[in-house]
Amino acid sequence: MSKPIKKLLASLLVMPVIVGLNSSLKLNKEEIRARALSGDVVISEVFAYGGESGIPLMYDFIELYNNTAYDIDLTNWVIWYAPPASSFSPMVNEKTNLQGTIKAKSYYLIQEQKGTGGYNGLPPTDVVGTIQIGYSYFKLALTNTSALPTLSTSPNVVDFIGAGAYANDYETASAPQAALQQSISRTLVAGLMVDSNNNASDFKVTSVTPTSSMSPIIKTASEQASEFADFVVNTEGLNANGKCEAVKARLDFVYTRISDDARLIVDTSLDSIFVDARARMSYLSSWFSTTPTTVRPRTSNKKDYLAIILIGLTSITSLLVFVFLKKKNT
Repeated sequence: MSKPIKKLLASLLVMPVIVGLNSSLKLNKEEIRARALSGDVVISEVFAYGGESGIPLMYDFIELYNNTAYDIDLTNWVIWYAPPASSFSPMVNEKTNLQGTIKAKSYYLIQEQKGTGGYNGLPPTDVVGTIQIGYSYFKLALTNTSALPTLSTSPNVVDFIGAGAYANDYETASAPQAALQQSISRTLVAGLMVDSNNNASDFKVTSVTPTSSMSPIIKTASEQASEFADFVVNTEGLNANGKCEAVKARLDFVYTRISDDARLIVDTSLDSIFVDARARMSYLSSWFSTTPTTVRPRTSNKKDYLAIILIGLTSITSLLVFVFLKKKNT
């Protein structure tokens, strides 16, 4: 076999590997960038047992949080509710029309259906609805228009939760289900509610803590930096084994949204916790840039399948060329 043909054959055999790695890394970087841009206003806590037997709190509630540094007008925004395997409906008791403004770094508390028991009310609320949330299993969509959403990916959906094992739609994976006297909540770090577009990792079962819009979260640059470093070193960074991609997405969300001054502290301080935090972030970034998506624990999407098909077709082509050349030379 001539040298030019050997070189051609070698390049064809290597091409599937190069195409596969580059496509996978490109897709994941695009996904991470998209995650970092999402999460301006998020559903931060949901309580679904208001007024149940033995529960002091009388009302179900949904709490929102504004991750940005500016106020956001909620005119025409809507909270939609659906049972876990049902579609959203325009019925009055399955949606709540929002009003007013959610202040920067502040909460927005939505009072929902009152149960038959309980004796404690909520802190001052921003709007009152009539949704009776379905205990541990439900879907909630926050939209910035009044158009009825159909999926978590509907264009007007700002945030989405699918909770419990029976939810048929969610962000990446379903949120955990809360028991009596519990809610599901996001993690608050450095004045930010973490949103990596993964209901399973973003929400935890917690105690019930309804917070009104009268309680803004104001953090100095030093406080933001310290809380972020602690999040990396002592909380989220400890959970990376076997789920590096999900952990990196959550850390990226916070890092890209803390103030410039806070990032400067994180990036340059010689205090041990910041040095340790930088080392852990560097490790995760290195892992992310060198580990093919084929060996990462993640949810596949259509782009992944197209990449796989491309790799397969290129491999078949290389094999056919090899067989043809071998037969020609014998």
